[in-house]
Amino acid sequence: MKVTKVESGKPSLKVEEVEIRQPLVDDLLRAERIAGKAEGLAFMLALLSQVGMFDGKALPPEELERLSSKDFLDISKDLELSGTQTLPTGSSTSPEKASSEKSA
Repeated sequence: MKVTKVESGKPSLKVEEVEIRQPLVDDLLRAERIAGKAEGLAFMLALLSQVGMFDGKALPPEELERLSSKDFLDISKDLELSGTQTLPTGSSTSPEKASSEKSA
C-alpha cells in the first residue's frame, strides 16, 4: 500500500511558543462547562484554552482547533494530567453534576 501525505486545504494555526501552567481544579471545571463533558478532544481544547498562552496570547478553543494534530498531541502531553484528562464514565468534575447524580 502506498501512502502519500498532502497538505491540508485548511490553513493550520502556526505557533512558535507555547506556555502552559499546571491546571487547577477550577480550570478543569471551566473546561468541562465549555466542552459539556470531562473527556475527549473538546475537553482538552477547552482546558488548553484555560491554561495555555500561544505566542503570548490566550486563544479560545475554536482557534485551537486549527492546530496541527501533531502540535495538539505534543502540547496535550505537556499538560501532565496523568489520568485526569479522561475521567471514568459517569464521573464529572462539576459539583452540580456530582450532586444530581447522587440524588438520582
